Amino acid sequence: MLAIRRIEGVGDLEADLSGTGRSYFELAQSLSGQVNLQAANGSVTGIDVAQVMRRIERRPLSGGGDLRGGRTPFERLNASISLASGVATIHTADILGKQVNLLLKGEVDVGARDIDLQGHAILLTSPSGSERQGPPFDLPFIIQGSWQSPFVMLDPRSLIERSGAAQPLLEAVRNRGPVGEAAVRTVIEQLAKPTALPPAPDKTAN
Repeated sequence: MLAIRRIEGVGDLEADLSGTGRSYFELAQSLSGQVNLQAANGSVTGIDVAQVMRRIERRPLSGGGDLRGGRTPFERLNASISLASGVATIHTADILGKQVNLLLKGEVDVGARDIDLQGHAILLTSPSGSERQGPPFDLPFIIQGSWQSPFVMLDPRSLIERSGAAQPLLEAVRNRGPVGEAAVRTVIEQLAKPTALPPAPDKTAN
């Protein structure tokens, strides 16, 4: 759910990396070490997560619509990453703002430039943007694919369960036993079609 173009803010970056190779690919494949990042009072540009989640909470089966544009302000960002043989493992990535909390973990293959991340987007405010009275809206998601054209997939079962219109149908189908469960899986597969994120900007362009 993160069309991240850039992270802005003031913070500390600690990196202890090593690698060898005669080309970028060889160097990337050999990278090992540790990276820790702490930042405050910044923003993630490229997506307004709070706006997308408010739209999903109002209409769960809409899938969030266009994920591009806007920014997500944060008060605190913490990330811990280790690298071995060119694969970066994100142990924790916690981005906390007044409206949303993003939690990420997973792997990034630096040499192959592939992403495989899992996360939770937690909306801390109500659909209108005011202080939430009930529990936060927690939406699991995954991000997979290449650096240049990753795709995001929202958790379809969570969307169905939050939809008042779809919930009675879901329960009715479940009550039909194995046949019903197969139908549920079919519905979920249809809703789970990935959404392409916008391509990263070409840094080589003038």
